[in-house]
Amino acid sequence: MKARASKRRQRGGALLIIAALLVLGIGWGAMTALGKTAPPGQAEREIKTAAALQAAKQALLGYVVQLAARSDNPVPGQLPCPEALTAIGGTSAGDEDTTCSSLVGRLPWRTLGIAPLYDGDAEPLWYVLSPGFRSAPLNFASTGQLPYTSGGTASNVVAIIIAPGAPLNTASAGTPPAGCSAVNQHGSNRKQAPLNAANFFECGNASGNYIHLGHSDWTNDRVIAVTTAEWIAAITPVIGDRMQREVAPAIRDWDAYELAQTGKSWGSTHGLGYLPFASDWENPAGTGATVFCGNQSTVRGLMPIESTCYDNPWTVSGLTTGGLLSLLGFGTGCTDAGSYLRCRFARILGIGPGSAQITLTASNVARAFRSTLRASDITLSHSGSVAMSASLPNLTSDATMTVNVSWTAGVLGLLAVGELVSVDVPHLQAARIHSDPRITWFRNNGWHRYTWYAVSPDATASNANPWEACDFAGGPGCLIVNYLPASTGVTNDKQLVLVLSGAPLGTQTTPSADLTQYFEAQNASLGVIYEIGISSSTFNDRVATCPFKYVDHSGANVTICN
Repeated sequence: MKARASKRRQRGGALLIIAALLVLGIGWGAMTALGKTAPPGQAEREIKTAAALQAAKQALLGYVVQLAARSDNPVPGQLPCPEALTAIGGTSAGDEDTTCSSLVGRLPWRTLGIAPLYDGDAEPLWYVLSPGFRSAPLNFASTGQLPYTSGGTASNVVAIIIAPGAPLNTASAGTPPAGCSAVNQHGSNRKQAPLNAANFFECGNASGNYIHLGHSDWTNDRVIAVTTAEWIAAITPVIGDRMQREVAPAIRDWDAYELAQTGKSWGSTHGLGYLPFASDWENPAGTGATVFCGNQSTVRGLMPIESTCYDNPWTVSGLTTGGLLSLLGFGTGCTDAGSYLRCRFARILGIGPGSAQITLTASNVARAFRSTLRASDITLSHSGSVAMSASLPNLTSDATMTVNVSWTAGVLGLLAVGELVSVDVPHLQAARIHSDPRITWFRNNGWHRYTWYAVSPDATASNANPWEACDFAGGPGCLIVNYLPASTGVTNDKQLVLVLSGAPLGTQTTPSADLTQYFEAQNASLGVIYEIGISSSTFNDRVATCPFKYVDHSGANVTICN
């Protein structure tokens, strides 16, 4: 009996323990449920705000990168404008105001391709854009102009993202500290268009002197910045990629582009093409007329990218006549007519056929991207037979083009005495490469000021057969780029190498005439050997070259330029 009683007491005790556990469980569940519906605490709000600010910053940098990579973007590196201050509640909410009517506004989340972002007080994030980051030129010299202080350190930044927090009322809180004002943001017009930043920001953020103060009785703004260094780090790989995909092929094939645009080509008209000589390296920030114009026999230096390089008129090196034509008398001879050279001949007496020949020269044409001629470009004031030959000889001292224009008889024998015959020969102008969209973004944004330009001597006009010695078999005059994949061909097959310097590293200071202030490792020697590498604290050069090909995901060879 005692045993049975003891067992009953044990079972009763177990039931009491189970019941107690059930009560505790129900109580814990109730507390958890209450916690879920209770307003978030300060710490939770701060965590949510910090996460939203970080997400917005990454979205901005990601947007800059993907937009810069597009071949149709003429200003890589530009940031979006804020949402218009009048967009609240409308269909354009979340879209950037492409006119940038205000550089301060809410974050254009829809333009960035993300969901709306809110801080811990359920307020939409705001965004401030620095002047100068919407239009060319944008390059390594571009710096943020927004004053920003965080942790007592002041700097200028490219963009600011602000979490405004809940509206404050400090109107009766006493004397505000320096840089702050007493405000009351609880007005009924707080969220009416057009929005007013002063109804959301406090202290310096309301006046354009942006600051992250952290906890304060006078402000609850939380601020994060996009620095110039972060912006440069984001766009540099993209600029290097577009150099390889667009700029190097455009330079290599500039003559083919000229042919497609104008029907004129050095290769098709004169039997050969070439790459222009380089400019002697000077301070690339210089603005002198010849800083970016090539120099004879210089094959490494600055890119000869200026459209006005050596825009020389023709000079007459030979003028002969035969029969009853004369170069003498009023109105005869050769004169510069602005965009062309006009040579005039006159019949002096008698009857019978006549003939004439002009030999013209244009210096320095192979030192820059110049246009060429066709026979149809030369005009004669009277019908007759015109035979033109033009050549760019192999040169050792100067890059001179010679054009011979000659004609005979025809209707010249029917001319009246003293009647003039005119021959007009157009001057050689800048080639159309300067309007090639593959290179205009590069030039207009000034990236050539940070780019080394090297060509094989075998690819210039000083070689009897440009391009012959540089192909996938390699050649003694060709350039080398170390560490390229084997699919790009043999090591020494490069006709063209472009090296984009990154932002200054360590003690480097630019602008400078010292090459080591721009380039690192093997590239600092800037001879015939170059190298690619992984960006680090000691190396940030980007190399583009021709010929170049790579193996895609399917295993097929893709040629970028040859």
